[in-house]
Amino acid sequence: MFFKNLKESLKLIKISLVYLKDKSADAPYHCRLLVGTFMIVFALIVNGIVSRYVDAKNYKPAENDWVLDLLQIDAVSHFFAAWILSFGFVVLIGLIFIAAIYSDYKRVPFIQISISLLYLIRSFTMTLTRWGVPADHLTLGEGTMFYDVFKDYLIFKNDLFFSAHTALPFLMALLFYKRNKKWWCIFSFITVLFAFGVLKIHGHLAIDVAMAFAAPYLIFNVTKNLFGAWDTEKD
Repeated sequence: MFFKNLKESLKLIKISLVYLKDKSADAPYHCRLLVGTFMIVFALIVNGIVSRYVDAKNYKPAENDWVLDLLQIDAVSHFFAAWILSFGFVVLIGLIFIAAIYSDYKRVPFIQISISLLYLIRSFTMTLTRWGVPADHLTLGEGTMFYDVFKDYLIFKNDLFFSAHTALPFLMALLFYKRNKKWWCIFSFITVLFAFGVLKIHGHLAIDVAMAFAAPYLIFNVTKNLFGAWDTEKD
C-alpha cells in the first residue's frame, strides 16, 4: 500500500511539473518578470527568517576540520572578514544586476527563478545541522561601517549549510558559461575567491563550501528543465 501511494504521488508530481513547464513556456515577458521578482523577494525573505531562526539557536560550535586546520586565522583572514567577504558581496550583487540587464535583459526572469530556488533550498538545508559556526570564526565586517549598518539584517553566524558566498557566484558562472565568457570568468574568479575566504575566516566548514558547488549545479539543471523557455541562451 505504501509503495502504491508513493507511486501515485510521484505520478501527480510529474504531471504537475509537466503542466508547470508547459504553462511557463506560454507566459509573456512581463508576466515572467513579475513572477521572477515575486519569487526572488519571497525567497530572500524566507532565507532571512530562517537565518535568524538558526542564528538564535544555541548550537554547539563545530570543530575545525582538516581544511580549517590548514588555513589558520591570521592577518589575511581579518582582511577577508572585514572587506572582501562583506563589501565584496555587495559588489557581487551589483555585478549580477549589471550582467543580467546589459548582457541580455530577456534572461532576467530565468536568472531570478534560479536565484530564488537557490535561496529557498538553502533555507531548508541550513536547518539540517545542529552544529554552530566554528568557535574561532571571524565575523563579517566587524569593526567597519558595513557591520554597524547590516548586522541585524544580513550578518548571521549559524546559516552554514551551504555557503551562500560560494553558491551564488558559482550559480551565476553556470548561467553565463555559454552566454558570455567574460562574465563567466568574472563570476568564476569570485567563486574561488569567496570559497577561499569563508574557509580562511573559519566561517564555514569544508563540507559547506563543497555543497555550495553541488547545489547550484543541481538547481541550474532543474531550472533549465522547468523554465528553459524563459532562457534565451543558445546551446
